[in-house]
Amino acid sequence: MTRVFSIISWSLIGFGSALVLVLAGAYLYLNPQIPDTRSFSQVTLKAPLRIYSDDGLLMQEFGERLTPLQYEEIPPLFKRAILDTEDKRFFEHSGIDLITLVNATWQLVLNRGTIRTGASTITMQLVKNISGETQVHFLRKFKEMLLALKIERELTKEEILTLYLNIIPFGKHAFGIQAAANTYYGKDVNELSLAQMAMLAGVPQAPEAGNPINGPQRAINRRNLVLHRMLEQNSISQPAYTKAVNAPITAQVHDRQIEL
Repeated sequence: MTRVFSIISWSLIGFGSALVLVLAGAYLYLNPQIPDTRSFSQVTLKAPLRIYSDDGLLMQEFGERLTPLQYEEIPPLFKRAILDTEDKRFFEHSGIDLITLVNATWQLVLNRGTIRTGASTITMQLVKNISGETQVHFLRKFKEMLLALKIERELTKEEILTLYLNIIPFGKHAFGIQAAANTYYGKDVNELSLAQMAMLAGVPQAPEAGNPINGPQRAINRRNLVLHRMLEQNSISQPAYTKAVNAPITAQVHDRQIEL
């Protein structure tokens, strides 16, 4: 028994030492490549090209749909929908959620390379969306972590969440929650019902395949997951949950509001 314990102990020590060396090497390799995080706070949001008549009426609009909001303009309930689903410890961690990271690593071992729950925080997702990198490999993920830590030191939580909610894709050429509300419901985000907010909060995981137009059943499943997470975190009441989870899909594509 003592021999088995000794073998296990030395194996864990060896694994831990190897992991430290790998992480140290990755840090030394990637650190010079980490950009100045001030560029993230000054990111230029992709405004559409708008053509107006001589009397100021909108004639045509090209490009992505995007309408940036300030932190105070974002409904608290929508913030809760996103945070309860994507990063419930957002205001507690420093860019990396160690609890979620350990859980995802454990799943990786148990499920032979498959992770069923993500380990990316809102800050890490922000890095991914701004950088545009899509390749899934260790170095990219580690680089995301380093950048997330730097961003958290230089931006407030409110600035990070606002930037994230203004740039994430929702499909149908809509970026940010205001553009998504306009695109799918023809409303401002403050006018949405709980069911509609939860529907939109579930879309960024798969913006094209999982939006309520292209994938209605998938969108309903995600909406109900969002509502369940909100109920778990006491962000909504049981009656509100029951009403929203049984609400039908009311989304449809609303064309851009051309005035002429």
